Amino acid sequence: MAFRRGIINPWRVIGDHELFLFTRGEARMSVEGEVFSCPEGSWLIIPPARRHLSECLSATVHVRWMHFTWGAGAPVGKLTYLPGPGAPVPAFAFEKPRHVPKGLQFGRLGDPQILEHHDSVAAQLRSGDARRCRLARARFLEELLGLLDPPREEDAAGKPLSHRVRRRLDEVAGRPASEQGSIQQILAGLGRSYAHLERCFHREFQVHPLRYLATARMRRAAALLEETSLSVAAVARDLGYDDAAYFSRLFRKRMGRSPARWRG
Repeated sequence: MAFRRGIINPWRVIGDHELFLFTRGEARMSVEGEVFSCPEGSWLIIPPARRHLSECLSATVHVRWMHFTWGAGAPVGKLTYLPGPGAPVPAFAFEKPRHVPKGLQFGRLGDPQILEHHDSVAAQLRSGDARRCRLARARFLEELLGLLDPPREEDAAGKPLSHRVRRRLDEVAGRPASEQGSIQQILAGLGRSYAHLERCFHREFQVHPLRYLATARMRRAAALLEETSLSVAAVARDLGYDDAAYFSRLFRKRMGRSPARWRG
């Protein structure tokens, strides 16, 4: 359906999963206090019993959606509208297999045929024929697999982009922060937009590039503490931190121990 600028759906909660596909415009989803930007060509899956509100940010946006359960024969979840974001959530009984990803899932539509596939599944479900509905359910699970586990993208040399990103981050992790530049500058030479590289990297390693780089820099600091007699302040300066106390706080946050205790 096409929606105009403003609220698409007010605050509500559902007892099953819900898939959203956004095209021809930009939307925004507020889920349990978190706000997610949903640009054209993006998708989002909200788990059961999560308060959420959807808004259209552009002149119009086209939204496809599907309520679904993972267990065969599981009842359809109940939809309840809420008076506001802080309203209590009613109790829901729902079943989620152990292999289902935890939390909210989102990404970009890499294959444009997913939209055609989704529309075909929706048409089968609307037919009312029991056999066609069972087949549609199987086809919908195929659609979910395409979103949650897309084929690994490779560069012209056949190497996974996510691994090229990781090598690049590992290369710069040992340099002082003043020589690294922003994360966008670090990855600028890989021939893709930062947003695209970030999605590939997170899909492969379940962590965002910036967080990975921060942890890699702390691993570099840990190696210096173990292998050299440099003071904590000197290690901090080597990594580009002028404030040794600030460096120590970051190190403890990432590594679980202070630099002094790490060295033993």
